[in-house]
Amino acid sequence: MKDKTIALITALLGGSFGLHKFYLNETSKGILYLLLSWTFIPVVLTIIDVVKLSEMSKAQFDLKYNLGTTTTYRPTHSVEQLLSNIGSPFGKGATTKQVKVPSKSSTADEIYKLGQLMDKGLITFEEFERRKAMLLKSTA
Repeated sequence: MKDKTIALITALLGGSFGLHKFYLNETSKGILYLLLSWTFIPVVLTIIDVVKLSEMSKAQFDLKYNLGTTTTYRPTHSVEQLLSNIGSPFGKGATTKQVKVPSKSSTADEIYKLGQLMDKGLITFEEFERRKAMLLKSTA
């Protein structure tokens, strides 16, 4: 999990070299800062980054930089595929009734997709919050 305070400290102490960008897993931007460190450009960009980071709420920071770090279990095979590999649990020749399970994505998956849209700039933070509230309200 990335911490906002550490991101601010690395921006203040090593921002002109892009240390905060490396910390926030924005490696390509970090390399760009490093390559341009002999100019004044990264200093100006770092000042902008520090202002943005300091004005960002913890929820916004977590949404932008910590959303993709949680690991979720994603099954690679369906139940039907697994059963066909091991055979029928009721003995040879026994038949089982196929049950179709609807594939509905979870609320967390939907919120994750909304976060990706926001990161790409396709929706605003306010739109993200509104849609997230609607999703959470519909599951309650």
